[in-house]
Amino acid sequence: KNRLQDAAQKSITWLENNQEASKDEYEREQKLLEGIADQIMNKLYNVDVSS
Repeated sequence: KNRLQDAAQKSITWLENNQEASKDEYEREQKLLEGIADQIMNKLYNVDVSS
């Protein structure tokens, strides 16, 4: 939970500081956040399936 919150806050800060960024830069930041969220969700689903 903390890892996802930290990543989300980092992305929000990045967005606030990079309002003039290109579309590619925004998409790169989005993919980074999605990657972290996907890892966490996969771990949660794996725990639920094996329980």
